[in-house]
Amino acid sequence: MKTILVLTDFSKSSKHAAEYAVYIALNIKAKVVLYNSYYVPQVAPVESGMYQAYYADYQVYAEESMARLKVEASALKSKFELIGIKELPEIECKNDLGVIGDNISQASGMDSIWMIVMGDKHNESFMSRFVFGSDSKHIIAHAKSPLLIVPQEASLKPFKRIVFAYPLLEAENLKCIEFLVELGSSFNSDIEVVHVFDEAKWKIEQQYLDYFNSVKNNIEYDKLNYHKIKEDDVPGAIEHFAEAIDSSLIAMIYRKYPFFEQIFHKSTVDKVIGYHKFPLLIFPDAYVYDESN
Repeated sequence: MKTILVLTDFSKSSKHAAEYAVYIALNIKAKVVLYNSYYVPQVAPVESGMYQAYYADYQVYAEESMARLKVEASALKSKFELIGIKELPEIECKNDLGVIGDNISQASGMDSIWMIVMGDKHNESFMSRFVFGSDSKHIIAHAKSPLLIVPQEASLKPFKRIVFAYPLLEAENLKCIEFLVELGSSFNSDIEVVHVFDEAKWKIEQQYLDYFNSVKNNIEYDKLNYHKIKEDDVPGAIEHFAEAIDSSLIAMIYRKYPFFEQIFHKSTVDKVIGYHKFPLLIFPDAYVYDESN
């Protein structure tokens, strides 16, 4: 069975993301794992130079984390039962010591993790936004499964249209389209594959259309469409296109860059995250290039 891993810190945004995950799980027949990374506060160093925890027994924090996870799971069940949904997916609770940025590789390595879901904290406190910005980039860089970032404005409704910002002519990207077809078919979604060309690359756009047509011939999904846009501002073009067609979701592929290129290049994914308007599904490098998927 597929598993949707929900990263929660018990904030308002992560609770909304958990509701969103349960809604998706209902439609694709998956189970949900609520996952919390808890940490033990440290006191000033003692003479030995070592830090000590406030409590000698780390189990206190583990039990508190698990108790809060169970309360959240119970609240999720109650909320959906109130709107008449009785057959809910299985909801499991898991936790680990540490911060999510460090734990994500282990967490996303659980068996059958189909998707990771987390909330977008841009409406919360400065500190929450700061931590979210740091954690989300670390998670994207180290996750092994697609990551869905859910803004608080996102309502629970079928994915009417999914926009996939297609980056390059690479065979590895085919598994991302296959994932979107699997997701979209549960909602009867239109999947709009979009490539944004700048002036210099416009002359090769026919190659992308030909490649897309060859891909479509090998995927049995009638609602898969291709669009080309001539624009230098890639994230702006993606955002405007998604707004124009009333999209429900934007999907993108994350690319890691060498150190010196990072100095000059701010990734399109980072820029689109900044819009905070649409749920954003990110395919990390580890997913795209993992041949076992």
